[in-house]
Amino acid sequence: MINISERKWFRFFAPLFLVIMFASSQLFSFATAHIPEDEVLEYIVEDLSVEDVPDDNGTGLVVSWKPIGVEARIIEYRIYRGSTQDQLFLIGTIPVNPETGFTGEKVFYHDSGYNLLTNINRPRGLRQEDQQPVDSPIYQYVPRDLTLTEHKFENYSTLAVIPKKQFYYKAEKIELFEDDEGEDSSFYAGFKDRQFRQVL
Repeated sequence: MINISERKWFRFFAPLFLVIMFASSQLFSFATAHIPEDEVLEYIVEDLSVEDVPDDNGTGLVVSWKPIGVEARIIEYRIYRGSTQDQLFLIGTIPVNPETGFTGEKVFYHDSGYNLLTNINRPRGLRQEDQQPVDSPIYQYVPRDLTLTEHKFENYSTLAVIPKKQFYYKAEKIELFEDDEGEDSSFYAGFKDRQFRQVL
């Protein structure tokens, strides 16, 4: 049987809990609300250009665009990159003050050197970016399961960071045959995706 003090506690917190749940549901609905199609053009950047970084190894890029007006209250620009049109992954963000907007005439993002491709904290599978249609090519991060993105290694120079103990004691010998007859082969140290601390 519920005593009087428990009833008072329930009467006090039950309405508060309901108010919090209602407010949360309203905030969630605002956060996931889609922009009407007639307003989409107002949120597309103009004068987008991609240029090669001079005097480097040929991999650096400079992306620039005209910032969207302050009335749009943009809080950040997100930069996605990929080697195919159907898979673009988040590689960086540029925060913007929504009250003052971006102060310059152009926004610049430099993509050069080794950037983080994936790490042990990333999800194993592909995760589409929030508020995107099913056929959208925009994804949050490169997944930890490298079999899903192995085609990227043909287009990127990669560097793997492996803990010392994993490198010395957990590698598996992998033999790859170079011809159909199985005579010529090469040996490699094999690692699972969970053993890489980072892939750059």
